[in-house]
Amino acid sequence: MKELEYWIEKDEINELYTAKYWNDIENEKTKEWYIEDENDSKVLDYLKRSGLYEEFEIALHHADIKGKVLDVAAGVCWTSAILSLFDSVDEIDALEFSLHRIDTLAPRVIGSLNGKKEKINRIVGSFYDIKREDNYYDTIVLSSSYHHAEFPLKLFHECDRVLKPNGTIIIVGENIISYKRVIGRFIKNLFQFQYKLDVCSDKYNVNDDPLGDHYYTKCDYRFTFASYGYQYKEIKSNIRGSIAYIGVKGK
Repeated sequence: MKELEYWIEKDEINELYTAKYWNDIENEKTKEWYIEDENDSKVLDYLKRSGLYEEFEIALHHADIKGKVLDVAAGVCWTSAILSLFDSVDEIDALEFSLHRIDTLAPRVIGSLNGKKEKINRIVGSFYDIKREDNYYDTIVLSSSYHHAEFPLKLFHECDRVLKPNGTIIIVGENIISYKRVIGRFIKNLFQFQYKLDVCSDKYNVNDDPLGDHYYTKCDYRFTFASYGYQYKEIKSNIRGSIAYIGVKGK
């Protein structure tokens, strides 16, 4: 594969939000992503069993995938591998702050999914500081990544900066606060003799360390896209009961 690129210094990595958890190699060895070589089918088996693979494919089916692509918080690059198979995709910047994931595991995972390694640039950096000029990318993908942002609007603002007019943003793999979740919390409150209905997303974002998970409502996503003038659509999937958001930037 191409040489690893650095948009931040190595000693800056640990200063990033939740970096300690995502750079814990011993902990990572217990996860489905950890494979020793590209002939191991464990990652693909997990993606299909969990529904993540089909969920991602459904989102891509409804989006215009082309040109220069940014894969935000790319992790082990399974999403980059799938994106690289599109003939319409020229190159992919796979941005990640977990050094062992992007450096060691990503080449193995990309190989196990038959991805086109020559299209993929592996980059260590912060998604709040994307080292590309304005209007650089045609497509930006955030798969299971937007909800890990400590400052989601700051992340979206930076993505908007580097996205071309008429470019596409895909947000998929999110922790949506559903009506079922709200009702469940209401019932829990009743048992605690707290007669209130929590619908604010900040009520669901306590104790999110060490992963950095956050939970948002549909309205949160809609508000973000609308505030930046995007045309967007919600793609509901029966897979994991999830919703993907496809946004198109204005001209």
